[in-house]
Amino acid sequence: MAFKYKAKKDSTRRKVTKQELQNAIREVKSGTSLRKTAVKYNINRTTLRQYTKNEAKLQAFDDKGRYKASQIFTIAEERLLVEYLLTCSKMNYGLTRAQAMKLAFEYASANNKRIPDRWTKNRSAGKDWFRGFLCRNPDISLRTPEATSLSRATSFNKKNVGDFFENLKSVREKYNFEPHNIYNCDETGCTTVQDCPKVLASKKSKQVGLVTSAERGTLVTLCFAVNAVGQSLPPFFIFPRVKYRQDFVSDGPEGSDGDAFSTGWMTAKSFLKFMEHFKKYSHASKENPVLLILDNHESHVSVNVIKYARDNGITMVTLPPHCSNRLQPLDVGVYSSFKSRYNSAMTNWMLSNPGKTETIYNIPGFVKTIMSQAFSQTNILSGFRSTGIHPFNPDLFNEDDFMCSAVTDRNIPDDELLPEDSISSRNRQAQIVFLAGTTSSSHPVLETDSSGDSESSLSILRTKENNQQEINDTNVTSVSPVHQEVVVMAESAVSIQSKTEDVLASRDSRVETREDISNLIGASTVRDQNAGSILPIPSTSESVLLITPERIKPYPKCGPRKTLRRGCQPGKTKILTKTPEKYDIDDPTPSGSGMCEGKKKQQIKKKQKMAKVVGKTKKRILQDSGSETGSEDGNTKDVAAKNKIKKEKPKKEENTN
Repeated sequence: MAFKYKAKKDSTRRKVTKQELQNAIREVKSGTSLRKTAVKYNINRTTLRQYTKNEAKLQAFDDKGRYKASQIFTIAEERLLVEYLLTCSKMNYGLTRAQAMKLAFEYASANNKRIPDRWTKNRSAGKDWFRGFLCRNPDISLRTPEATSLSRATSFNKKNVGDFFENLKSVREKYNFEPHNIYNCDETGCTTVQDCPKVLASKKSKQVGLVTSAERGTLVTLCFAVNAVGQSLPPFFIFPRVKYRQDFVSDGPEGSDGDAFSTGWMTAKSFLKFMEHFKKYSHASKENPVLLILDNHESHVSVNVIKYARDNGITMVTLPPHCSNRLQPLDVGVYSSFKSRYNSAMTNWMLSNPGKTETIYNIPGFVKTIMSQAFSQTNILSGFRSTGIHPFNPDLFNEDDFMCSAVTDRNIPDDELLPEDSISSRNRQAQIVFLAGTTSSSHPVLETDSSGDSESSLSILRTKENNQQEINDTNVTSVSPVHQEVVVMAESAVSIQSKTEDVLASRDSRVETREDISNLIGASTVRDQNAGSILPIPSTSESVLLITPERIKPYPKCGPRKTLRRGCQPGKTKILTKTPEKYDIDDPTPSGSGMCEGKKKQQIKKKQKMAKVVGKTKKRILQDSGSETGSEDGNTKDVAAKNKIKKEKPKKEENTN
């Protein structure tokens, strides 16, 4: 049978609605003939007889003619699974197809669902179920993720982003920068080998080739600067040469400049030359101050660069480390278009010049060809707007944007919290446990199991048999505290960070607006007076606890942070031209704050090691001499031994290094 059955368009078979079936069954039970009722409602007689004998079958009837009885999970339960998968993907820990199928099997087993034997044999859901799951939930699909380093994923958090916008706000209020004086600069690399685009070729060919200049290209670094009104300055090139000549950029955009370094990378010396280039075209001065936003690469934070910027009215603000993909306008709005157009220009040149290879001196010409399109005003303004720099918007990023850093967020220990903070922290961990099943009362009482520990505490639903009152399925009604005692327990989530719980709590509070989920569960809704959330209330005699996917497979969470951290301390956003920051960078002594703790320890260990080497050498030479202290012979030999130590000391230093 087809996976998605579609009825023939010319079919004369009439679709029967659920309401018509109910009316027909009611008339048959009242004494009307089955044949007459079937003719009256134009329903097949056999169909009517089946539904009359088995009314439970009517609950699975759908007006569209489809039957849901064979579906393993209800739509509400599947929505919980979808929400879990989407949350994992936002945390950059998305599940693969095989992992999702295994989770579905564990989810069904934990909730005692009827599953096929093949699921139990393979310990995984089937391919047909997975295909149907994607069809029933079009908001989720298989995607190829982009490789994201752990540093980049965890550095984009509320603290780092908040500090950056605080620094940005303070300098904008102090100097009142106009939009045309707010600049962003960043480097990007261009090589002499292009990324191959798709080409037309035979279907039978196993391998299709495209000519490039070499196997691996030569890198040329370009530094661009754009402002918040959509203007761009002439580019600055770093060529992989020892000496720079002005004719290197003769074919480049008007006003281009450059420098040379053996590797083609940006250095502090080259960046100082770029700052002179930037001052020339931005017209920065103390009378016309300019704001320059850039990343905190070591070439950008040298003392000479900061001193030059201070003397010429350039205020430098650095981005938080590993956050340029979200906070740098050039990365967000410009460089993607630039790289794609650059590859197209190189491919066109190779097709137009068969037999020739591209060199680093062709790159300025390619940049000139595409710069007007890649660095358009629309792209630049979009970059500044998408990062919240201009117009200034520190609230641009929401909780979902910070989900990627939730893995390394740690909770504050309870002994460091005030009593009221401790209560609010526990309330943040409260989760609504969706309950499926039935009870005979419409006023459930949720109580705490005092015997359970913090990691396995569950919500227990109890009912009061003496309270009988109808609650409307669609409207939330207020019930007196005597008849309604609803307490939502905190399901302790050691493995679920507080930020994820905030997002889940906000999602649970939106259950009131999801009429489809509340209707599909078939329960009344009562507002919890303490938590302000909506709790589904079952309507028959037996209650069943639904185990959620996050309980089966908790969200990823790292362990507690080590108290002693080795190596360099993580960087932060700074106002480089501010006096304290400049002195921090200017202090080169081991005791100064400009040197990280790791380098201090390395220097101390190096000195201790050298002292041990010198001591052992001295002892060995003295033992070899066999002299006694005090004698003339001994004194002469001691002097000779000391001279020998001085001669051997440089050799030991070389071996140690």
